Amino acid sequence: MTQTAPRPTAPHPTSAGVADRLAEAVRPFIGGDLPVRLEAWDGSVAGPEGAPLVVLRSPDALRRLLWHPGELGAAQAYVTGELDVPEQDGWTLESALTHAFAVGAARGLSGVRLSPRAMVDAIRTAADLGALGRPPAAPASQAAFTAATSPPNMTVTRPASARSLPSSSTFAAFSPASAASIAPTSPFVSTRPRA
Repeated sequence: MTQTAPRPTAPHPTSAGVADRLAEAVRPFIGGDLPVRLEAWDGSVAGPEGAPLVVLRSPDALRRLLWHPGELGAAQAYVTGELDVPEQDGWTLESALTHAFAVGAARGLSGVRLSPRAMVDAIRTAADLGALGRPPAAPASQAAFTAATSPPNMTVTRPASARSLPSSSTFAAFSPASAASIAPTSPFVSTRPRA
């Protein structure tokens, strides 16, 4: 009987840090390497030295981005403190966003089509990291329109956070009922007077 050398096995997917796993999972979505330095809640770091630092403090930040991809999910995670972009190495939040959008534009990321394999890998990574589930509640500072019976004005009070001072704003509420009262009853009926 011939004995063969054992085949090397690939490392278990959970052996890498969260940041490395996320960097690999988003690679097809962002057209290459991370344009930022990513620090995850487990302390792992991925991405280029000298790039803006993005800190993910919780899997809830990923869950927000999965339910609301783009600016809304990122803003919600930022306001709740689940995601941070600390000012360091000359990077501010504004310059970090400008850098990320410039990299996206240079890579031609609008209209990117992903393979089914990339989608499955990303979902598997999100599940392994505990980022799948019901959407997290919107931050308290996010305005929410209510039913048609709501008052014509709405006051949104924002609690104090590390990123803002307490403030209050009043908005004119545009409810479905008010929209229905000014909308034509048929798409072919004009509300303009005839000449």
